[in-house]
Amino acid sequence: MDIAHVLTMAMSLIGIFFMLLTYTYIDKLERTGCICSEDKYRSFIKGYSLFVVVYLFATMIIPPSVVANQFGDAGLWAMMVIRPIFSLFNIAFIVLAIMYIRRLTLSKCKCSEDVSREVLYIYYLVEVVLISFSVIIFLLEAIVMGAFALGMSTVDRLGNKSDSIIGTITDPIKSLKKLPKDLGRVSRRVPKDFEKVTSSLKKTLGKK
Repeated sequence: MDIAHVLTMAMSLIGIFFMLLTYTYIDKLERTGCICSEDKYRSFIKGYSLFVVVYLFATMIIPPSVVANQFGDAGLWAMMVIRPIFSLFNIAFIVLAIMYIRRLTLSKCKCSEDVSREVLYIYYLVEVVLISFSVIIFLLEAIVMGAFALGMSTVDRLGNKSDSIIGTITDPIKSLKKLPKDLGRVSRRVPKDFEKVTSSLKKTLGKK
């Protein structure tokens, strides 16, 4: 078992713990009849937290290698589609949870006062910070990849025509205008490259 898999399991267990804490906290508010805790998003937060528990538990006991062996490329594609969709819903859930807990605090809802409320508020704030960092890293990576593509397209033209050295230096705007065409040529190679990566991933997972 590699370190990446151990870290993934650890993060899943942490997520399961806090989702169960969210579920039990809201369930307690409902059972005790806490009127000031009633909110149009309360049922959604409670239900979605339970869904996350099931999802994280399922991804823990059904590793990618099993999905690849049972469903092949279709299974891997499904995983790649489901995960970002789940992440988007997760972001919405976290925002709603923070708004809900903050409303309870500001309204001085006595029957909602609990250590769990404070712990959950801190946890969801940390989640927002981590997500923000992830978005920043993604944007930086996109900028770097764009710059790399520009550099590679320029080098490719330089290798084919020696005169393009002068053209690139004297007219960089023209080189930038050619970038979409070069990126289009690169994007047409993506399906083939993805097929190679998928094949390699299946072989790697099969060895585990």
